[in-house]
Amino acid sequence: MQSCPNCGSREVGRIGSDHYYCHDCCVEMSELEGGLVIHQVEEDGTLIPLDDWT
Repeated sequence: MQSCPNCGSREVGRIGSDHYYCHDCCVEMSELEGGLVIHQVEEDGTLIPLDDWT
């Protein structure tokens, strides 16, 4: 993944197989068969889905 689809930043790192994290807007992204799913990471570590990026 070259850039974050949420904020456009290039500060995206891989955190697992098909899972990425943007250091600028603090979202976690997962590549699924149907497209891209973006989650907001809360302070306690829970993931809140933002939208389906298909």
